[in-house]
Amino acid sequence: MPIQVKYTIRCTGKIAPYENTYDFDYARAALATYQRKAQRDEMFYCTTEVKAEEPLTKDEQYLMLVYEVRRLIKRYFDNGRKKEDLEASLAKESELDHWNARTRSYIDSKPGLEEKLNSLPSDSDKYRHFAFFEIVEEWRRVWKEYFAYKKKKDKELPVEREMKKKRCDFEKSIDYYIKQTLRL
Repeated sequence: MPIQVKYTIRCTGKIAPYENTYDFDYARAALATYQRKAQRDEMFYCTTEVKAEEPLTKDEQYLMLVYEVRRLIKRYFDNGRKKEDLEASLAKESELDHWNARTRSYIDSKPGLEEKLNSLPSDSDKYRHFAFFEIVEEWRRVWKEYFAYKKKKDKELPVEREMKKKRCDFEKSIDYYIKQTLRL
């Protein structure tokens, strides 16, 4: 797979990493060993860095685009809501929305394609990729509706909470799929 994940094992208070590897299983085992042998003031953790090497398939390109959108949204909300983080996030979100619109237009232009994709065995790659696309597409719709409703002056708090819960459920599903696929 041209998408690689670099696992870096670090310790709080130390600048240099303890280990770098591209092997998920080794990184988990090494991190567990370091945590087991840690001194009183040490705390070990693992960071990940996702790298994509061309050429990527369309499915991999889409996965990386969704990963980038989720990463940028989290960075914006977690790091003080800086203007440059917002601009970067909005640019990637726009790119994702255009991708979704193109894909939906293609699917709608081919009669029976959606039914064919939904009738595939659930363990096939094509089915999983299509199901992921549908979840992301619905998440973007719910995301836009939530933020549009949130700006209304006559909004109702229970409705806003329900919309936020729905949005967060989609985000959890997307993050879980990305985590499982990329082995983060």
